[in-house]
Amino acid sequence: MLAQGQQNAARTDLTFIEKANFARQMRDAGYDRKVICDALAMDKTLISRLLSVGYRVPLRLVEAIASAPGVGRDRWLVLADKAGDGDLVNHAQGESSDARFEAVMQVLRPPKRPPPQPTQDHDSRRHADGRSCAQRRQDGAGHEEQDIGRL
Repeated sequence: MLAQGQQNAARTDLTFIEKANFARQMRDAGYDRKVICDALAMDKTLISRLLSVGYRVPLRLVEAIASAPGVGRDRWLVLADKAGDGDLVNHAQGESSDARFEAVMQVLRPPKRPPPQPTQDHDSRRHADGRSCAQRRQDGAGHEEQDIGRL
């Protein structure tokens, strides 16, 4: 397995998730971190990050998304943080593995909140032609704001 890792690392530029999956497989096979570091030519810190993602993102989801060459370590870490135990495999839809990753992330993003509505305590100053020249309003905490427009 060590030789396989060294050959793969030398032959192709593996993506982060491919390295994470390989590191997980090596760990599951009983190899210690030193051997995994040597196989992937990485230091212990990077191996720890690989293993963290490798164990926290379900294997079925990794397989559904695939290599995702445009997705780096930081975005996989975010997915690992947000994925939890939810079954997201059905959401991994798209033409490319990057698109499948984005589809899963879209499901995990919180819905956008509507912009705050102005409070009812609102006083507008207008020019003779109806254009607003200044507004005074209170925010929800009772603080007064003033917005002076063009005269």
